[in-house]
Amino acid sequence: TVEYIGTHAFSSCKNLETVVMSNMVKRIENFAFSGCLKLKSIDFLNTCESIGMAAFSGCSSLTEITLPENPKYTIVGKGLFKGCTNLQKIILPNQITRIEEEAFQDCNSLKYIYCNGKEKLHDTRAFAGIDIGKITVYFPERHKAFYEEHWNGFNLVPLRFSEEGIYYELN
Repeated sequence: TVEYIGTHAFSSCKNLETVVMSNMVKRIENFAFSGCLKLKSIDFLNTCESIGMAAFSGCSSLTEITLPENPKYTIVGKGLFKGCTNLQKIILPNQITRIEEEAFQDCNSLKYIYCNGKEKLHDTRAFAGIDIGKITVYFPERHKAFYEEHWNGFNLVPLRFSEEGIYYELN
C-alpha cells in the first residue's frame, strides 16, 4: 500500500502525462513530480493531506488544477506550481487559507483562480513574474472587503452561491 509519494520520486519523468492518486496516498513530498514536462493532468483524491514544496514545479503541460478538498490540507506550499507556464485555471477548495511564496511564480498563462469558501491570504511573491492584472479571481461575495484589500491588482469577481453549490456572477 502506497501512503506517500517520496521526494523526487517521479521528478523529470519524460513521458508521464497523467497522475491519478490512489485513495491511500496521504502526502506528496517535495519535488515529487517536478520537471515532468508532459504531465497534463493530476487527479488528487480528497485523502491527500499535504503536498510538499515545488512538488509540481516545471510541469509545463499542466493547464488546469483542482487541489484536494481535505481539512488537513490548508496551505499551497512554496513553489508548488512554479514555472508551470501553461497553467490557466486553479480551483482552491474551501479549506485553503494561505498561498506561500513562489507557489505560482512564472505561471504566465494563468487566467482564472476560483477561491471557494474561506478567505485566502497569499504571500506577496506567490505570483512573482506574472501580470496579476490579467488574472480573474472569483470569490464568495461575503468576503468582498477581504479580497479587495488583500488581492489588490487582480481582476476581482464576487460570486453568489446557491444551496446546490452552483455559483453566479454578480453584475
